[in-house]
Amino acid sequence: MPCFYFHVRQGQVTVIDQKGAHLVDTAHAKAEAKRRAVEVVRRDDRANGGKIIVDGEWETVFELAF
Repeated sequence: MPCFYFHVRQGQVTVIDQKGAHLVDTAHAKAEAKRRAVEVVRRDDRANGGKIIVDGEWETVFELAF
């Protein structure tokens, strides 16, 4: 299973996901990115305008804005 990394960027700050998650495919990674975005916004209601950058195999797979 491929490993995906979910980095969170808000403004000038990026929190790097060093652990990653082994998921079946990109569709599962998109679902996980959405789940994490909801979690970030729930923790901090001022967290708009950020994004989750999903990397896999040393390249960006996609970005999800929140």
